[in-house]
Amino acid sequence: MWFKTSQYFIDRGIKTGLAINAWEPMPPLIDGLIKQGNIEVIYKRLRLTLNERLYNRLVKPEDKRSVNKEYKQNILQWKPDLAVISQGDNGEGADMMNFLADHQIRYVTISQAAIDYVWPSVQYSNLMERGYKNALENYFVSKANLRLTEMQIGGAISNGKVIRNPFNVPFNSQLPFPDTSNGFKLACIGRYEIGNKGQDILLQVLDDPKWRERDLNVTFYGNGHHRDSMLKLLKYFNLPNAVLGDYIETIDIWKLNHALIMPTRFEGLPLALVEAMLCGRFGIVTDVSGNKEVVINNVNGFIAAAPQVEYVDEAFERAWQRRNEWEKIGASAKEYIKTLVPEDPILEFFNEVNKFL
Repeated sequence: MWFKTSQYFIDRGIKTGLAINAWEPMPPLIDGLIKQGNIEVIYKRLRLTLNERLYNRLVKPEDKRSVNKEYKQNILQWKPDLAVISQGDNGEGADMMNFLADHQIRYVTISQAAIDYVWPSVQYSNLMERGYKNALENYFVSKANLRLTEMQIGGAISNGKVIRNPFNVPFNSQLPFPDTSNGFKLACIGRYEIGNKGQDILLQVLDDPKWRERDLNVTFYGNGHHRDSMLKLLKYFNLPNAVLGDYIETIDIWKLNHALIMPTRFEGLPLALVEAMLCGRFGIVTDVSGNKEVVINNVNGFIAAAPQVEYVDEAFERAWQRRNEWEKIGASAKEYIKTLVPEDPILEFFNEVNKFL
């Protein structure tokens, strides 16, 4: 969201800057944006140099070098008219919110997820509450994330609004439904971060003899630091109908697969679910975060009551018993999601932010 919106501002001649970690290597898309020029870049170094660490041993606490202090000083020197704070969950940007508020720099926030089993301390909750209160607007990718954030700070976020993330498939895709004569194929899409994405739950479901014997295959698509753990789990379960897939474009996933299955433990609003629905494929998903805001249970998809083996199995079973209707259910999912997401989410978000300039 922030990356593509940055390009919109640059293209319109609006002076734009990025304040980002000095990743090594820099992610290719961000590196490409930077190399275009016409953009200010403020890097937060990942670590102090050896000389700086030695220096810190010799000086008073208030004189110590800090990559965070250096980063903030550089932001102050640039002093933007408006800052967009993009945070993976709903609390990681709280320090920056308060820093900007303390220095009278206007800002908006984006929260891509919220976690109900990671609760902030009262001190951090107060920091979040002040940060959200002082923002011009706070954007969340689902109503459920907004509501959970309000509970975690113990107060209403009157300047909160739901937005939609950009997707990587055509809004008006016309993919034919794959042939089922060789069995049913499901895609489990998500980063290989097992604690979050819950791939372990699905593997336990598939280990049941009834699923081992059925004419279906599940392919896991993704990448991440648990890739080797996924390979170990697949070897451990020795399932005849589950594999790690090679990287392919999202649209190509849905040329091959009939449905999405996502046993996630927490979310914002999964991009993989929106993209599947736009391609005429339905989701078997857990009742976390924004999933229930786009999936009507047993109508255009199937919802497991919780990210636990028995509930995912139960939802999967409901879907399996209606496997001859999958094409029709997928078509229903496509029509419904198009009423909930804009054709150009980036333009919509650009207009949201641009109104404050």
